[in-house]
Amino acid sequence: MIGQHASVQAFIQCAYKNAQYVHCYAHQLNLIVGQATSQNQQVRVFFSNLSDITNFFNKSPQRIAILDETVRKGYPMVQLLDRILRVKPSIQCMNIGSS
Repeated sequence: MIGQHASVQAFIQCAYKNAQYVHCYAHQLNLIVGQATSQNQQVRVFFSNLSDITNFFNKSPQRIAILDETVRKGYPMVQLLDRILRVKPSIQCMNIGSS
């Protein structure tokens, strides 16, 4: 395991002898998906655009308020955008454009 002697895992196990290590498979999956998608230009552009859309709304409380009000009115495409914005953390974790 990478960094098992100079890592958070080693620190915790030193401080708490009975601590059990549970590997995060979500992180491995994230790395695999990131690597796979970085090979395709269209996919990179898609995730970059998706990230830009979420950044546009998330950087302004006024924009979020307008989006929330529009979602409440029931426009299907805006409801889709709202669902996309709620997936933002997983998109940020992928960090596609930096590969």
